[in-house]
Amino acid sequence: MITLAAGQIQTVTVGGVTTETDAQGAAQVMQVNMNGPDITVTLAKGTVAGNALNEGTNTRVVVQISGSTGFWQSSNGLSGTLTGAALTNVQTMVKGWRNTIETFAVNNNIMPGTQVAWT
Repeated sequence: MITLAAGQIQTVTVGGVTTETDAQGAAQVMQVNMNGPDITVTLAKGTVAGNALNEGTNTRVVVQISGSTGFWQSSNGLSGTLTGAALTNVQTMVKGWRNTIETFAVNNNIMPGTQVAWT
């Protein structure tokens, strides 16, 4: 969960009545292209209840990250480049997820065979 800075808190007013105040943010959806490796993450603002974010109105930001070059860009106009330990961390996470998913597929006969770890 992300506790938003004061300037990032978003309110929605309908007919002069505030209907929502979105003071938290969270990662909602992640898609990974293992071959890239490329990652697309959707972040949203809303309110937290338990372990879930109740997404607000018009609050999404989509971030695309290249796991090979580290270049990233977001739908709110920001961009940059991950370098060093941050880029290595992304690459390590993707390999770990890939190995875990393939092990699951082999162990549950979804794709019978032997998983060989990516390094």
